[in-house]
Amino acid sequence: MLERLLGRHRLPPEAPTPITPLALDDAGFIQNPYPALRRLRDEQPLHRAANGAWVLSRHQDVMDALANPRLRNSPSRYAALHRRHAQRQLCAEIANNTLPFMDGEPHAQLRRVVAKSWIEHLRNSPPAVEAICLALLEKAVQKPTFDLLAEIATPLALRVTAELIGIPPADHHAWHQHAQAFFYLFASFPDAATRDRCNDQLNWLRSQALQLLRQRRAEPQTDYASALLEATGGDCSDLLLADQLLLLFADGIENVDRGIASAVAAALQHPQQWQQLCAQPGLAHDATQEALRFESPALYIARIVDTPFECHGQTLKADEPVLLMLGSANRDERRFDEPDRFNIHRKSNPFVSFGRGLHSCIGAALARSEIETTLRVLASHQPLLKMCNRPLQWQARPAHRWLTALWVQA
Repeated sequence: MLERLLGRHRLPPEAPTPITPLALDDAGFIQNPYPALRRLRDEQPLHRAANGAWVLSRHQDVMDALANPRLRNSPSRYAALHRRHAQRQLCAEIANNTLPFMDGEPHAQLRRVVAKSWIEHLRNSPPAVEAICLALLEKAVQKPTFDLLAEIATPLALRVTAELIGIPPADHHAWHQHAQAFFYLFASFPDAATRDRCNDQLNWLRSQALQLLRQRRAEPQTDYASALLEATGGDCSDLLLADQLLLLFADGIENVDRGIASAVAAALQHPQQWQQLCAQPGLAHDATQEALRFESPALYIARIVDTPFECHGQTLKADEPVLLMLGSANRDERRFDEPDRFNIHRKSNPFVSFGRGLHSCIGAALARSEIETTLRVLASHQPLLKMCNRPLQWQARPAHRWLTALWVQA
C-alpha cells in the first residue's frame, strides 16, 4: 500500500542538461576534449559550435563527410584565406596554391604528380630514420631528465624532412622557425597582427623554396626538390611547386613530432602496454596505429558546404563550415571496442587521423615510419624509460592536439 501511494507522487525524471555550444578555445576542452566529444556523439552528432561551425563527431559521419562531394576544401568566401584576398594577402595566395585547399581537377592533377613523385623518392632514397633517432637518444640520455619532444621528436622530424627535400643543414633551424606560421592557414587568425606576421614568415619561407628550386633546376641533386622538378617537367610554375614544398616541410615536422610525443606518452602512461612493447619491439607497428587513434595530432579538419544537403535533420547551407572531429571519430564506441583504452593489441583499427580518399595525407607513410621507429628504438634501448611527475599540457592551437613538452627520465 505504501509503495503504491509513494508511486503516485514519484517525481518525473529530470530533463537532461542542454548542451552548451562547444567552445574550441576553452581551456578545459583543450586539455581534455574527450568527455565533451562523447556527449556530442551520444546526444547531438551534428552540433553547432560557439563559433558557428557545424561539428560532426561520429566515426561514420566523419567517414561519409570525407568522401562527400557536396563538401569542398577551398576556403569560404567569408574567410581571410578566400582567393579574393590573394592579391594582397600572401597567406591567402599560398593557401589557394596548396593541396589541402584545392578541389576538383586542379587538385587531382597536382596531387597525382606530387604524391607519385614523393612516394617514389621515399622508395628510392629512404631516410635514415633509425640512425638519426639512435644518435639523438644517445645524446639525450646523458641528462637525468629530458624533454623528449624537444630533444628527440622535433629534431628527428626536422632532419628527416629537411634532408628529404634538400634543404642545406645550416638552414634547417631557420626554415623550421618560419614554417610554424604555415599552420595558421588551418585555423582562423586571432588578429590582424598575427596575420601580418604570418605573411612575413611565409614570404621568407617561399623565397627560400624558390631559391632552392632555381638551384636544383641549374644543378639537380638526389633530393625531392630535384625529383619534383623532374616529375612536373616544366608544367607547373615555380611558385606552385615552392608552395607544395612549404606544405610538405611544415606538415612533415609539426604533426609528426607531436605524433611521436603523443605516442610515447600514451605508451608510458600504460605501463603494462609499455612492458609488452619492450618485450616485443616488433609490436611497434601496432602500437603506432593505436597511438594515432588514441591521440590524433589533428583533432579536426574543416570543410565548407558547397551544395546544401541534409544531415541529422538539419539543412547545411552553402558556405557554412563543417568541422570533422577526427579525434572524436577515433574514440567512437560505435566503431571501436573500449575506445578510451590504449590497447596495442587492437585488431580492428580504422582510425581516420590521416583523413581518407582524395585529400588523405600524402606524408602518412613517412609519419608512421618515424613514430614506429622511435617507439621501437626506445623500447629496445630504454625499457626503463618513464615519464617525469609533470602533468601533460596541450597547446592551445586550433584544429590540432599537440603536446607542449614530454619530460622523461631514462
